[in-house]
Amino acid sequence: MTEAIEETTDRIELGRRPDSDTEDFFRYIGDPDLPFIRTDFQYQHVDSQLYGLDGRIEAGYGSWGIQFRHTHYEERKPDDSLGLTGIHGLFRVSWSEKLELGLGLGGILLDGDGEKGGFSATFPVNLYPHRRFSLRFAPALSHINGNPLSDYDLSVGVVCQCFSLRSGYRWLTADSETINGPYIGVSIHY
Repeated sequence: MTEAIEETTDRIELGRRPDSDTEDFFRYIGDPDLPFIRTDFQYQHVDSQLYGLDGRIEAGYGSWGIQFRHTHYEERKPDDSLGLTGIHGLFRVSWSEKLELGLGLGGILLDGDGEKGGFSATFPVNLYPHRRFSLRFAPALSHINGNPLSDYDLSVGVVCQCFSLRSGYRWLTADSETINGPYIGVSIHY
């Protein structure tokens, strides 16, 4: 584990990416992996009566980070809403600019007809087959009052310096209830 932390920290280069399109070992300012700070904003279409707005902030340095994520679902008929808020301390490792793995532990708060909280874990995987293209899978498994809640988020992104355009699909399941649908969004990373 110590070696993974050292290699991840060694990747951080506090400068601008050279103008050439060559790939190297370092993580430069504005790259999407191992962000110092990243914000994500997404709109999810569930059906004609239900949609979700999602925001996430991640901050960190090297292997250590923190993530705050809030999703607000709004239903038109009947007029109802649901909020889902999670906060995780993150352990992130990356040996190259092609792959970033994470483990996050923290808590979750579900706000609907009342507030309920519980334990949550997330296991984000970011794959960069090309420096202009990304794949992200970010599952989160939670327990609220002994009831499991699973959240699976799968997306692709087009990456530019300091921002990305994303499209994906998200499944949120609690007992027999599921909220799922496609989303579009933007990420800003520094």
